[in-house]
Amino acid sequence: DFLLIILRRLLRRRPELKLVVMSATLQASLFCDYFDAPDAISIPGRLHPVDVNYLEEAARFVKQHVPEARSATDLLRRAEKG
Repeated sequence: DFLLIILRRLLRRRPELKLVVMSATLQASLFCDYFDAPDAISIPGRLHPVDVNYLEEAARFVKQHVPEARSATDLLRRAEKG
């Protein structure tokens, strides 16, 4: 948030600078209003499938393939040890 305030002040002092903000969830109209920008360029993106995996599911999968792994905690301890 503080960075946006600093950028806004900087852009007012240096009009030759251009700001590019990229985000999949950005509300462009709010940013345009905040930065006194006349317009925004919107480029539609592509949707990619997302798989949601939870730690316990991963632990069950690993238990099947690594018999000595007893729980998700064991897996985390091993990962920390390297």
